[in-house]
Amino acid sequence: MVSIPTAGKEKGTCASNIIYLLVNKLGEYLVPGLPDEKGKGPLPIHPLPITPTLDTRHDPSPGPSSEQVPVFSFNQRVTVYIHKRPNQQPHEVIQPLISADTRLFSQTTYMEKIIQMDRAMTQYGKAELITDEFRVCARKSAKWAAAGFIISIEPPSNDEVSQGEQRNQNTEHLCYEKNKDIVHSDPIRPFISGQVASSLASKVISLLHALLTSNSTVLWAKAIEEVLANSLSKACSLIEHLYEAAVGSISYTPSQLLRDARQLMAVMAALGGFKEYIRAGSQVQIKAEELLEGVVTALSERQGVASVKDEAGKEVSCPIARLIPPRKEVLPIDSLDITTQLVETLHSFIKLVLPPDPLSGDASTMPYIACRILAELKTRAFMVLSLEVRDPAFADEFLNFNCDITETMSAVANQCTSGSRLKVIEALCEHLRMVYHDCAHPPPPPPTKKQAQTVQMRWESNCDYPIVRGTIFSYFGTCLHFLGEVTPPPGQPKGVMIYSNARIPSGASSFYYEVQLLSVGDGPEEQGGNVLSFGFAPPPPSTSTTSWTNPSGTVLFHSNGRAYHYCGPTILAWKSVRLNCSIKAGDVAGIGWTQANPAVGNVYFTLNGTVLNGEQADVPGGLFPVVHILKKGVRVRANFGTLPFKYTPSVSPEGSTPAVSPAGSEEQLADILPVGVLSESESENGTATLSRVSNVVRVPVHEAPQQCPLAEYSTSTCTRCKLPPAHHHMIETGPNIRGRFR
Repeated sequence: MVSIPTAGKEKGTCASNIIYLLVNKLGEYLVPGLPDEKGKGPLPIHPLPITPTLDTRHDPSPGPSSEQVPVFSFNQRVTVYIHKRPNQQPHEVIQPLISADTRLFSQTTYMEKIIQMDRAMTQYGKAELITDEFRVCARKSAKWAAAGFIISIEPPSNDEVSQGEQRNQNTEHLCYEKNKDIVHSDPIRPFISGQVASSLASKVISLLHALLTSNSTVLWAKAIEEVLANSLSKACSLIEHLYEAAVGSISYTPSQLLRDARQLMAVMAALGGFKEYIRAGSQVQIKAEELLEGVVTALSERQGVASVKDEAGKEVSCPIARLIPPRKEVLPIDSLDITTQLVETLHSFIKLVLPPDPLSGDASTMPYIACRILAELKTRAFMVLSLEVRDPAFADEFLNFNCDITETMSAVANQCTSGSRLKVIEALCEHLRMVYHDCAHPPPPPPTKKQAQTVQMRWESNCDYPIVRGTIFSYFGTCLHFLGEVTPPPGQPKGVMIYSNARIPSGASSFYYEVQLLSVGDGPEEQGGNVLSFGFAPPPPSTSTTSWTNPSGTVLFHSNGRAYHYCGPTILAWKSVRLNCSIKAGDVAGIGWTQANPAVGNVYFTLNGTVLNGEQADVPGGLFPVVHILKKGVRVRANFGTLPFKYTPSVSPEGSTPAVSPAGSEEQLADILPVGVLSESESENGTATLSRVSNVVRVPVHEAPQQCPLAEYSTSTCTRCKLPPAHHHMIETGPNIRGRFR
């Protein structure tokens, strides 16, 4: 996957976006293995759900805003579900429901609705009853809960959204969902060998040339000109930043810098800085009495012989020197208004003095990468110059840009050794490119073992024991409204006792949650009576007993202001603490556990944001949050961290666990998704500004030698253009030099 640069996105043309994608993909084939965001593996799309593994008393982390928690209005459409316990069969719930409400289903859809509910309960443990306005659903839910059923009120499913609403959904959201699927399905970066990458780069260049010469020439020419001009306009600043990175004088994340270098490399290759060499599968011509065309089937560089299958299907063996490599089409600059930018870019690379190789570090460090990119860019710039300078119009503009450029080129030419041969040097460079491609392996794939997903904590409606009955669940399972009978069945607790769906995570040093009492229930409030208890409890026994007893280790905060710790095998083995308070309607009470040693911890209590005097010690970890409602009509709502807590001191004691921050954000996906986001640090023309924290490093350039005026012509001045003999270097630069480097 590649990212569309923001400049192309800002223009808003589809043709420009397509050309940007092709140019970026061409840059990936030419320069592999850059350590940008894609090299780190896929980024998470959604932040991890907030899990109360912390004591937010010490480190407040409010989690999602209150806007993420639905607040139902009377006219809002909601869905009512009925639940069954795991040990129940669907008919054990559906039959009593039909007997309790005979008008629930119409005669025409009676059997069809029952079959749908049976299938849904078998598969999901719950079935949809009605979808209507909240006022209607609330009234009917209260009736069904009073009959002893487990009811939940939730937002309508996606199936309830009308087709018109689906068509009006935000376009950006739809694109984000598609990008999310791409990130989860695509690999980090498939390994591409050097020969395959060269072939793919050749095909991309051919595609760009075909677009420029197609019937829609005007459309594609404008898009290609925009992309190329934007990349060439950043060449001078790019050279400066790359040189600073090569000498190690900057300390910012160079992802944008490396992306710009890839784009410029692709532009140079498309303009003539790319040469396809002979390899197996190449279309070649054979030098003979008549030029014969064929396909290379085998190649032996050590022996200098290739096997070619001609058009007649006959396979012949001939020397590689007699093969004419395929001729690649380049983008004609005469049809693109980029001559000025190209000339300025070529002058910058001609004057550039390459930095020395770093003295320390490995090949994956930024100085080494910057040195390689600068050398490769300068090489491709000279390849473009050697091709375009044959055009008289381009040559005139190239010389008129700076008259001293010829002297600079002569100084650069003097750096070549006397025995250097162009074909040998080109072959060696291509061999090094292949080696670099083959060594740039992608990072190891992510582990196939599925990681344990974080669970959003809520009250559990499907519990075998103790059973849940006569309760309405709402607000994603955090709000409870008990409307059943207080008298318990045999072996069950009085009222209803409900566990959470997850326990305190193992290894957590602290845990805290709060409960708000919304209603004290039906009838008069008893003086000193207990209508609600909440706290922590170990897992209940798997089977019911003759009478209910709280499991050993349970800690409960009663609404009458007392806290109990059941710490023995009998019902009389408990410790109590008087907290000198009472929980009334509207109050927010909290309970927290802090680790004292690896085995046990202490439990503290809060009321309306104030810590109460009194604690329970020697409470084991790994308990479940639990709530016990003992009066009909009581309504409570728990906060497991999805909303700001009432009790949030700002002082964090030593040793407290740091807050878990959501891993990943949409801004981090800008570099790996097909759609980019224009950041605030980018200018209007799409050029990203890189903040530097070091001193500016002056890039050394080749200066043209000063020419002193001559009083008269001297014949000795022309000897500097004469090449020295090269025969004494044949031992080191012979035709079989490639085999010596293997």
